[in-house]
Amino acid sequence: MKLRLSPLVASLFVACTSSPAPKAPSPTPSSPVASAPVTSAALPEPSAVLSSEPPPLPSTAPSSTPLPTRLVVSIADELPFLATASRNQRRVHGAPQSGTQTAPKTTKKAPKPGRTRTSRGNHPDPGVIVDIGTVSGASQAELQKQLRARGYTPFRACYEEGLRRNQQLTGRVSVEFTLGAEGTAQNAFKASSTLADESVNQCVVRETTLIALPRPQTGTPTVPMQVTFAVGDAPVRVPRPVNHADKLRETLRTKWAAVEACYQTGLERRKNLGGRLELRLRLKGTDIVEANEADTHFADADVSRCVATSYRSLKVAKVAKGEISVIYPLHLETIALRPTSQ
Repeated sequence: MKLRLSPLVASLFVACTSSPAPKAPSPTPSSPVASAPVTSAALPEPSAVLSSEPPPLPSTAPSSTPLPTRLVVSIADELPFLATASRNQRRVHGAPQSGTQTAPKTTKKAPKPGRTRTSRGNHPDPGVIVDIGTVSGASQAELQKQLRARGYTPFRACYEEGLRRNQQLTGRVSVEFTLGAEGTAQNAFKASSTLADESVNQCVVRETTLIALPRPQTGTPTVPMQVTFAVGDAPVRVPRPVNHADKLRETLRTKWAAVEACYQTGLERRKNLGGRLELRLRLKGTDIVEANEADTHFADADVSRCVATSYRSLKVAKVAKGEISVIYPLHLETIALRPTSQ
């Protein structure tokens, strides 16, 4: 059976079937094409970038845990002396420390300047007297008894450190501390002092915190203490320094910043760390070829090693021909500040 189409429909059918098919897009040539250089016009405006919403920042609120306070460090030293020197090769009271070796003069005994003989006889050792002020909540008499018995030796050692630097050193140190429930001296600080050696002052403060004391009767009372120092009739002897010791010490002091850094690490482990630290330095010409702690047995071996390491390979003034070993005494303390009310 045949279908008959109207002329209009037939014309439309012919137009549709006779139109060419759409051409596929031509493929991209395989040969490389140089890209056009990027210009500033192709980049977004900086203002447009900055005007966008920034991502949330991490909180910058301060932590509830306070940062550790950096303690104020006090460093004192003595003139270097030969490591082979006998402990009996010393100088006498009042002789200034000089950088050259000189034979001690032999003189007859005479009263020290400003001193007269008294009926109490000869007192060769330095004088150390401990007194306690009024205390509420603890036995003042018992505290004074214990501090005099247990504090004399360490306080005297502090004082003799200062006498090696200044043979005429004398004065009084006032210390205040809180007597803890377990009989420990807490929050100790120097209230005042007429002693012109801060290292000695702070040594007394530190040693006070190491003394075992009687427990308080009530509360945690404040204890005022005074320690009076006086030179003895016999000299506190010190080793004679090496030749050109002043120049040598001047160079050794350039490492004090490193010494303080080592000491600070020890204070983070033990807040009452301090005391005498002797270094044995082996010198060859102008070089320090070896550095170690001598016989002082500082309370923190890591600090001792750190300090000794900081002096190795240091260039110094030549003090002798060939190779020699010298002792360089240091004394490390922290300055305990008076507590402030919050």
